[in-house]
Amino acid sequence: MESFSWRWLVIRTRPWIAVLAAGGLAAACASRAPVLPTPEPGPGSPEPEVTWTVEVHADEDAVRAEEVASEVRDRFDEPVRVEKAGGSFHVRVGVFRSEREARDFVAVAREQGYRSARTLRIAPDRSGS
Repeated sequence: MESFSWRWLVIRTRPWIAVLAAGGLAAACASRAPVLPTPEPGPGSPEPEVTWTVEVHADEDAVRAEEVASEVRDRFDEPVRVEKAGGSFHVRVGVFRSEREARDFVAVAREQGYRSARTLRIAPDRSGS
């Protein structure tokens, strides 16, 4: 049986000691951590998260919907988009992780004059694209 070599251990750990002294454990881990690609979801993967958004306006007139969207962008620090569904253009604000967060935003939007604001559940994209 071979004897344990402390010299080998010291030589192998010196780079780590230098890194730890320079920047701490986080720097040491970051400098050695491999960067791996995000795996594609497959069978047995957890379900994608459901998110929520708030619709503040719907209109059949695309120009009016864009005007409202511009107004909303000026008032709120949330992403704003206009989506066409059926024959209407819907002004939607934010992407919230929970219904509670979306409802809190609805209250704020209504205080700002968007009386028809309502929450909408965003279903995860299951198309694979």
